[in-house]
Amino acid sequence: MNDSLLRNAMLANALFCASSGLLLTLAAGPIAEWMGIGQSELLGLMTGDVFIRVVGIILLPYSALIASLSRREDLSLPGQFASAMDMLWVVASYGLLLTQIFPLNTAGNWAVLIVADIVLAFALVQLWGLRIMNRGRKAKAESH
Repeated sequence: MNDSLLRNAMLANALFCASSGLLLTLAAGPIAEWMGIGQSELLGLMTGDVFIRVVGIILLPYSALIASLSRREDLSLPGQFASAMDMLWVVASYGLLLTQIFPLNTAGNWAVLIVADIVLAFALVQLWGLRIMNRGRKAKAESH
């Protein structure tokens, strides 16, 4: 069974999430200002800088979870979970851009789009890795 593509994609995904989470947590204010949402009230709940920090904080344990799941012997469910969560991020990001629910400036719109596309790439590579892994299992089962 060849699961190295899926395992490596999940580890790269975890590294991207961890580095993004750390950056968003530590530099939330400047990033929010650069994106045009610094002190804007978002949905009446929090300011843009607090929102950016919250997203960063959420990404940190999530990255640890994905890294941990990538070490499991059977990657079927972990790979599906990681891919589904990535697709959820992408849909939410595109939804944010389409609805303009947050007052992002041009840089903010581009940042959301670029990150969403990177996350989409992780999802697609993970799904490809799942397919390769499952083909290997099927071939192995048929040979016995």
